[in-house]
Amino acid sequence: MSEAATRWWVPAWQVLPVAEKRCVVRNVLDDKGIELTSGEYAVLSACSGCRSLDEHEALAAKELGAPPEHRPAIRALLERCARAGLLMAVSDLVGRFGAPGRHAVVPLGGIVVRSADRPALLRRLLSGAVQTQRRLFGFAVGATIERSLKSLAENSARFSP
Repeated sequence: MSEAATRWWVPAWQVLPVAEKRCVVRNVLDDKGIELTSGEYAVLSACSGCRSLDEHEALAAKELGAPPEHRPAIRALLERCARAGLLMAVSDLVGRFGAPGRHAVVPLGGIVVRSADRPALLRRLLSGAVQTQRRLFGFAVGATIERSLKSLAENSARFSP
């Protein structure tokens, strides 16, 4: 993907004042940060979502009402912030999850039924498990543990595959 087409995501930042009209802006996901002036921070904070640098530049210029002659400075700032890690390339963000594997998605292994006082809900859950031919490991949580376990045992016996 070309540099112009790269999508940049705006993560959460921590802003720490260091002097009058100066602050350190830090990406809370990876602890990278740089010192910015209040004007530079205003430009950066006008960015949002997941966009190309061109789109972030246009959005910041529009939000701040910047004249066209300021666009090169806005672009330079956004490029500097991207290099410093305040904007994250989507490819880097996806890479944080690791390489895609060939493992099958593990089916749901368990479920909690909020209340054993709701036998119809529990019956519906177990009936659905039978229809999909899946084994479920379940907990029924109710007013008392004894009553919950009794209800679960009764309903499980009726719907065992």
